[in-house]
Amino acid sequence: MKQEERFYFSSKKLLLMGAGLMLLLVFLIPALSWFEDSLAHSTPLAEQAPLQSPRSQVEFESGELVQGLHKEQDKELNSYGWVDSRHHYVRVPIERAMEILLNSDSLEPSDVFSEKQEGDL
Repeated sequence: MKQEERFYFSSKKLLLMGAGLMLLLVFLIPALSWFEDSLAHSTPLAEQAPLQSPRSQVEFESGELVQGLHKEQDKELNSYGWVDSRHHYVRVPIERAMEILLNSDSLEPSDVFSEKQEGDL
């Protein structure tokens, strides 16, 4: 004959577990509804303005920073200079570089500027 296995549960443990689940639901449901409401009323990140410090905003509004940046870029585009003197890399004005490329037979800038040309630099 087969013996049946019986499991006995302590009524005290069962009541404590039920009470714990009820407390969890009592606190969890309001917390989740509050969280849902706060998400519904918040502005999506894509629509929020980027954060800027007051100083950078004043500099951009006055244009000083932009003007300084343009001056630096114009200087680099329109002057000769060393990029890396150790490896003999030079900066050539953009207009002169376009002339050299247009007058060369090669389509690769590295081929044109790797050879020393008379009259250049």
